[in-house]
Amino acid sequence: MTNSPVVAKVTAVIAASIWVIFGVWLTGNLTPTVYAHGAAIAAFVAVTAAAIWIATRTNMRELRWFALGGALATLVLAMAFGAFLSRPNKVNEDIVKADAPAAVGPADTQAAGAPDVPAEKVAKPKPQGNVRVASGSFKALAHPTTGNVEVIKLANGSSKLTLSGFRTDPGPDLFVYAVAGSPEGDDDVNDFIDLGRLKGNEGNQQYSLPKNFDASKYSHVYIWCRAFTVGFGRAKLGA
Repeated sequence: MTNSPVVAKVTAVIAASIWVIFGVWLTGNLTPTVYAHGAAIAAFVAVTAAAIWIATRTNMRELRWFALGGALATLVLAMAFGAFLSRPNKVNEDIVKADAPAAVGPADTQAAGAPDVPAEKVAKPKPQGNVRVASGSFKALAHPTTGNVEVIKLANGSSKLTLSGFRTDPGPDLFVYAVAGSPEGDDDVNDFIDLGRLKGNEGNQQYSLPKNFDASKYSHVYIWCRAFTVGFGRAKLGA
């Protein structure tokens, strides 16, 4: 292959593509499923190999070292960025809790069997407060993960998902997903609600749920590493 401006431009474009595809591969913004993630990794490897091959086939030594140096820099930055994103982070939010159900008072029982009890003396039930809709416990998947999860409907009508006594390994790009169906593996995580980035790999924390959230449909809570498309831990919600 001869030394030409075309070769220089092609090599520059391919080298730039390395960084773009690497960004997609690392962050997972465009790879929400296992299959898409695998395709991104394959593309990353292919483009990197093509850049090195083109550079080594030219007579422009600077391009050769540029391609090789870019691949090395990508590896170094990946390790550094991964270490930064994987640093431990402990949180301790004041999470909402379900209220105890209102107890039936003596006056209620008396009123049931004695119609002559004055109405003003009959105990009235307390207004409904926070209600636990569903709960579960985390089990380990790719990493040790423990703790409890609850779906709580607040008195104002909104809902929260809380993690208590929670702990998992630190990792890059961790998110909390509410997943539909009965997923058996990571490739089954397709229909899900993204509740946001995991606030901390250890400690109590809570997340807002969408209006009319259906815990019977989205019955699994995943701690999901979006960068590598893998579940760290999972909890099944039940009544």
